[in-house]
Amino acid sequence: MNSIAFSPDGKRLACGGDHGTVKLWDTETFQEVAELKGNEGFVSMTFFPNLDTLVTSGGGIGTVVRDVVLWRAASFEEIRSEE
Repeated sequence: MNSIAFSPDGKRLACGGDHGTVKLWDTETFQEVAELKGNEGFVSMTFFPNLDTLVTSGGGIGTVVRDVVLWRAASFEEIRSEE
C-alpha cells in the first residue's frame, strides 16, 4: 500500500498499491468491498465530495501521471479513463 484516501462520508477507505490496483474497504465492518484494476504502476487516488466520484491515477514513482480513471464511488463502475 502506497497511498490512501477516505470517502467524504468516512464510510470507505481506498488503498492504492504499486501494481495498478486500488482496494476499497468498509470502515465500519473492515471488509473489502471492491478491487479496482484500471491503472498501471504506483496508484494514487482522491474522492470528489460532491460528484460521487473516485479518481485514480497511475504511473511510476518520480514520473508524471500516465493514466487517470474516473469511477462511480457508489457502484465502483468505471466512468472514463485517459492515458
